[in-house]
Amino acid sequence: MVWSTAFIRELRRNIPNTKIDIIINNNHKELFKECSYVDTVFGYECNDLDKPVDEKVLIKAKEYYNNRIKIKYDAVFLPRLLPSGLADAWENVILALESGAKIRYAHSYYVSDRDCAIVDSVECYFTNISKHLFGQSEVRSKLDLITDNRGIVLDEKMELWLSNVDKEYANKIIEPNGIKVAVGLVGSNPNRCWSPCRYTEVIKRINDKYKDKDIKFVLMGGDDAIDASKIILENIDINLINLVNKTSLSRAISVVNMCDIYLGSDTGLMHVAAAFKKYVIELSAASEETPSYWGSSPERTGPWKTKFQILKAEKPLPGCGCYCSMPVPHCINQITVDDVVAALENALLEKLYKRSTCPLRIQE
Repeated sequence: MVWSTAFIRELRRNIPNTKIDIIINNNHKELFKECSYVDTVFGYECNDLDKPVDEKVLIKAKEYYNNRIKIKYDAVFLPRLLPSGLADAWENVILALESGAKIRYAHSYYVSDRDCAIVDSVECYFTNISKHLFGQSEVRSKLDLITDNRGIVLDEKMELWLSNVDKEYANKIIEPNGIKVAVGLVGSNPNRCWSPCRYTEVIKRINDKYKDKDIKFVLMGGDDAIDASKIILENIDINLINLVNKTSLSRAISVVNMCDIYLGSDTGLMHVAAAFKKYVIELSAASEETPSYWGSSPERTGPWKTKFQILKAEKPLPGCGCYCSMPVPHCINQITVDDVVAALENALLEKLYKRSTCPLRIQE
């Protein structure tokens, strides 16, 4: 959904006097509570994407639309890619068809013959298809839904909207002085998770080297990051703010906005940081051999329109191909503590230099 924010803003810019509603995962609905570009936000309880879709899931989507929304639209857009596997967002297709829209926009992408066969079987239900045949950012792919259909994109940046209440919360948690590093401890899959023991070593080394620079690390994540945070907290008791499983989504976003640097997994918080133009250091489960068109390649799912460094292995470990396929941390563990410390120091030195050269402002 963070990737889609640029698309939603530019869609509104192209059709300013049109009613625009969105259907969004219930868990992400609060992302749009302060968004002025949409009229109505419908929350939907989505299927677990790790589980193959079945008939019950499709029936549920159809019943939700006809019992909850009950609106017939003129056009419908699918910012998410068309399904390319059995464990994918097939509900989106059903919801789009139930909209009654005569004009149905979607976009497709595939990297294998199996993907091609599945996607081709779905494309016939849509009137306007944007096809992506090479590696490009997911943000740009969504904007193609506008430019491929005679619209104009004036601004490609992502955008997030904060409430005053969430801003006040973040201001109380994060002091304005010093440099804050938001640490995204876990990703959506275990193979995207770097060892918490290594994060501990990175933080210790930075603390030792920059004792007088007021650098604090903000541990972030949901309940899936609790175990990792415990390991770090058992070994470090200074320059650490632990917010793991302690904030709502909107508050977590406001906290990231108060930080200077993001360090961690390819996950939602990383894209939040990119939307706020934070310096991003991504620890990727990809390798130098991962093709740019692959589903989780940094070229497609990496930071967008911000300064970043991507750390990844030179080659995949035995048993993995284009992208790490193990159900545990695996290829990502080839990224060393030295690698991360060096990348973080580059970011810190840039931030420290900018602060040292900022002109002094005197209030009269």
